[in-house]
Amino acid sequence: MEKGYRKMREHSIFYRLTQEDENATTELLCNLCIYEDYKKIILDAFELRDIDINFDDINTQQSIQNRTKIPDIVIENDKIKIFIENKIDIGYKLNRSQKKIYPETLKYSNKNIKLIYLVPRAYKDIESIKIVIEKYNFATLIYWENIIDKLIEYNKSKYSELLNESIIYFNKVLKSIPKTNFTEEDFLLMNNIENLRKEINTMAKVVELFYNVLEKLKENLGLRYGPKEPYLYCIKDQFGLSFFKDQASIGYLFEWLDSDKQEEKECFFCLAFNKSFVKDNIKTFSKYPYVYVDSEDSYYFKIDSKILADNDREKLLLNFCEEIFNTVVKI
Repeated sequence: MEKGYRKMREHSIFYRLTQEDENATTELLCNLCIYEDYKKIILDAFELRDIDINFDDINTQQSIQNRTKIPDIVIENDKIKIFIENKIDIGYKLNRSQKKIYPETLKYSNKNIKLIYLVPRAYKDIESIKIVIEKYNFATLIYWENIIDKLIEYNKSKYSELLNESIIYFNKVLKSIPKTNFTEEDFLLMNNIENLRKEINTMAKVVELFYNVLEKLKENLGLRYGPKEPYLYCIKDQFGLSFFKDQASIGYLFEWLDSDKQEEKECFFCLAFNKSFVKDNIKTFSKYPYVYVDSEDSYYFKIDSKILADNDREKLLLNFCEEIFNTVVKI
């Protein structure tokens, strides 16, 4: 192998063992609770002091409400029931389950309850969390940085290589999240006026196409949107129009990592739905002739590029959307 193509191993015990994403940070945080000292620090950061919690009380990806909703962390024993929603990407908004169903489920428990939103300080959807906190007095907001600071402080007095590696990992994931600050590349793109003009014109045409299709879809299927829907959104890896109270969208997924081919990434136009909107279990989708991607809480149905390349694209895209709605979506 040529020297220029050799990838050096990182000096980390987590090298290639964890993805740098929300699920991995959730699992690592919980796994640290195997150690009593670390568990105490983490629970203190969660404001769960003076509560008897064993490691076996802490579970991840545990489904609730007929197994259709999955909080990131559930801490439960005979006396307590706690849901923790972990957000790493500052651009990912809370969905309906995280804002409504989680607190409503806890509200009817006869145990001591708590709902914790664990997010970076730069998280964009803080207002949604504040609304939940105002409505439910058992909901609270905890910042990732607070937990990391407490772990760092402890590690200064009782150094552990394992804890140090964990802290480095958490910091790396948080710092890898793109911020809104302009980069040198952004300025270069902005100064290339001709290319920028072409890109803006193209995006405007795409938005107009999607908007027209959604308006006709609403009329044909008798759908009800909110007063400000559909609305345009653009976050780290997605762009499009959101509707159905953030439970559905039509747009472009910039980058999707194929779990079976770790080195490959793909981009595609799609019609996406929160899993709570889909009426069939994922295993039954094989009977439908649609290509889709299954993410943590959504399904992304790929829009064939041939549809968009056709001169009659608006009609074909509308037909595609209607087929998806009529076949797999709860209306």
